[in-house]
Amino acid sequence: MILPETTLFPGGVHPLLIKRPSHCLLIKDSLETSRLLVLANEDSPRKTPCAISGLGLIRAALRQNNTYRIVIQGLARMLIKHPISLRPYPIYEIAPLEEEPFFDSENINILANKLKRQVNEVVNKMSHLPSDINDNSIGVFPKIAQCISTPLEDFLKYVNQIEHPGVLADLIASTMIIPGKDRQIILNEYTINRRLRIINEIFCRTYGLPNSPDEF
Repeated sequence: MILPETTLFPGGVHPLLIKRPSHCLLIKDSLETSRLLVLANEDSPRKTPCAISGLGLIRAALRQNNTYRIVIQGLARMLIKHPISLRPYPIYEIAPLEEEPFFDSENINILANKLKRQVNEVVNKMSHLPSDINDNSIGVFPKIAQCISTPLEDFLKYVNQIEHPGVLADLIASTMIIPGKDRQIILNEYTINRRLRIINEIFCRTYGLPNSPDEF
């Protein structure tokens, strides 16, 4: 399925509302077989799929009249080759992209820890609620404040526990607010060291953080 401004990372979860008839037919056929499909970013202006896209599994699907609401989970990076058929929906030859084996190294650890610090800084700023919501004298608001803050704390706890740097980079790229073109740049990079360098640069630029030199 080719959609503009859409990227699917391994481990990422993407909700979609499907309306186009050809896309609905693709979802129907996928649900009746393997539940697998490739979600590809549109390579404008050619309106072809980007060469590197995400293979996903449809975890949940709800049909409503002539539309589908689905939740798709990313499984792997895929290389899109040549088209096999374009009707009733595009079918391409694909090949899996093997991520390089992860070898623990000082350079990679420094880049991964730097990304974790950046994410912690941004998310901690997000958790600062307006003073009137934090005010315990305002009825039910403290309970609301607790509900808002807990998911952020849980997210940071999960991020800080991730040991595989490739998984870390993909998680941040798929969950944090990063422009679509930049997400595709990150998806394109299956070399872990370069992926970490790229996402560090993009994250700093997106959130206005200073990008200090890496100290190896």
